[in-house]
Amino acid sequence: MHLHPLTARPFGHPRPIAHGMWTFARCLAERNTDPQGVYVRAAFTAPVPLPATVTYAASGPAFQLRSGDRVHLTGTVTSAGRP
Repeated sequence: MHLHPLTARPFGHPRPIAHGMWTFARCLAERNTDPQGVYVRAAFTAPVPLPATVTYAASGPAFQLRSGDRVHLTGTVTSAGRP
């Protein structure tokens, strides 16, 4: 569904899109955080059409992925508070 034009169209996408979980994982990789010590939340707000140039930004626990003024993904990473 995501990577081929013929399978993207029936799902309402005029062209292929990046898989949402891949974009989410890529954002987490940018943070370089120990995955066993955090809680992660994400909200997918718009698909990323391919090809595309996107920008990753983070401030404190919050992060987002956008292209121009369009936000594709927002999220937070917070400590799991190990004892």
